[in-house]
Amino acid sequence: MVAIMLLASTSCSKQQDIAEPNSSSLTTSVKDVSALQTQLESLTKTKVTESGAITDMSKPFITGIDVKRLNLMNQINKLGGVHIMGWNGPFSITGNIRQIASNQEIFISNTESPTLASGIYFVDVYVITAEVTLPADAIAKLELALMPKYGYSNWTQKIKGVLYNQSVGPTGNVVFMSTYSLLPRYNSAGQQVSAPAIPAGNLTGMQFVYSYFQ
Repeated sequence: MVAIMLLASTSCSKQQDIAEPNSSSLTTSVKDVSALQTQLESLTKTKVTESGAITDMSKPFITGIDVKRLNLMNQINKLGGVHIMGWNGPFSITGNIRQIASNQEIFISNTESPTLASGIYFVDVYVITAEVTLPADAIAKLELALMPKYGYSNWTQKIKGVLYNQSVGPTGNVVFMSTYSLLPRYNSAGQQVSAPAIPAGNLTGMQFVYSYFQ
C-alpha cells in the first residue's frame, strides 16, 4: 500500500506524455495483450511477504512484485501505442573492485568473522564501484533489497549498505554506486591471519541493482 501511494505522489510531479495510437498498434495481436494481462492479474493476487521496518532511506519503498507489475503495465500500454511514465527495471551492473588502503586498524568481533577471535586486526580496504548513465530526465533508485550481497557504506563504523549519488553534468545523467569490503590480514600481535572478507566475503563480481523512473 505504501508503494502504491508513493507511485501516485511521484507521478503527479511529472507531466505524462500520452501519444496517439499509431497504425501498427491497431494490428497488435490480442493474444499478446491478453497474455500480459494474465501475468499482471497473477502478480496482483500474489501475497507480498516482504516485511520489516525501513531503517535506511536509500532502500526502495516499492516491493519486487510491484516493480514486476509496473513493467507488465508498461508493456501492455506500449502494445496499445501508449507511452506512460513509470518505473523501468530492475537492472543490474557488475561493479569494479580495487584496493584503496592497507594495514588499517579496526576491531572485528567473532560474530562478524566466525573464524577469528574478537579483537583488533589490521585489514586491507577494498571498494566496489559502478557507474550508470541514465536518460536525461530519469530519477534513479537503488534496489538494495534485490542485491544478494553487498559491503559497507561506511567501513570505519562498519555500517552495511551502498552509497549512491545521482548527478547531472557534462557527461550526462550519471548514477555512481559504491560499497566497501575489509580483508583481515594481521592480528594485534602482528601474526598473519586467514579469514574471509567482511561483511559478505569476496565481493569480486558483485552486482549493483537499480531502477529508474521516467
